[in-house]
Amino acid sequence: MKALLPADSGVAASVQAQIDEAKTKAGDAATADSTSAPVEPPRLQVEVMLDPKLAAHVAPDYTLFVFARAANGPPMPLALQRLTAAALPAKVVLSDDMGMLPNLKLAQFLQFVVGARVSKSGNASAASGDVQALSAPVDVHRREPIMLMLDQVVP
Repeated sequence: MKALLPADSGVAASVQAQIDEAKTKAGDAATADSTSAPVEPPRLQVEVMLDPKLAAHVAPDYTLFVFARAANGPPMPLALQRLTAAALPAKVVLSDDMGMLPNLKLAQFLQFVVGARVSKSGNASAASGDVQALSAPVDVHRREPIMLMLDQVVP
């Protein structure tokens, strides 16, 4: 717009003043962004319990997988912890350090589904007879523990 106005006009001077003010405010915002506290990387606290009604379905040497995957994204877990069922009840923290692929991180997504599965075969994929639990979508910034009750048997 400034290029269309005569250089010596009052309107051009007013436009230039507004441009200068906008640059100053943009600089202030950039400075504020760079000095604000760093954003903590996602750390999802998960507590996993086994429904007592399903205790007969689970042996201590079965594999327990606790994972987080994007609520709207790739189906592959973004963070995964492998334990044995003997660890139940278990408390786990899922973070970007536990990803299966280095280019997919928890921090790249806004919501997750957190799950746990006890696998007789030791395979991460669900199989008939496995006992599992899945959360509703949870926010990336959640700091409260996510409670999972292993109460579903995979058909």
